[in-house]
Amino acid sequence: NTKLILRTLQEALPGQVQVAYIVQSGKFWKKRQTNHGHSKEKGKLEFPTVMISDVEKLIRYIESTQLTSDLSGFLPYNHEEWIKLRLDLEHFISSFNALMEHTSHVEQEVRLQQLAKDVESAEELLSQHMQLQHQLHKAPQGTLKEGNSL
Repeated sequence: NTKLILRTLQEALPGQVQVAYIVQSGKFWKKRQTNHGHSKEKGKLEFPTVMISDVEKLIRYIESTQLTSDLSGFLPYNHEEWIKLRLDLEHFISSFNALMEHTSHVEQEVRLQQLAKDVESAEELLSQHMQLQHQLHKAPQGTLKEGNSL
């Protein structure tokens, strides 16, 4: 349903959509002559919609260098590569969020530590602090490599 897609775009990307180009088949245009419900929807949207009867006419509005080949354009696009990149990016974001949570936990641990009352407890706290410091220096290495590869 076109209306639902347009409303979803508006809700998901508020203020981001500048215009929606809708390419419809010939059958749609025959129905459109008797059904004007869609024109009422335009008033509710924050962006204009442009109805296009043919994919080839899309070039009147958008440069062919910005359209993929299935839309009569020249923009290179490989869906499998895009999916892989998207999944890799989601994994990286998840790893980064886990790293931030771990760092926050370590920071909280350091804040809550009591001051040492004698040399022995000071040495124990120093040892714990060095272990935490080692963890913090080691933890981001994999995430950084993953981010750099993206």
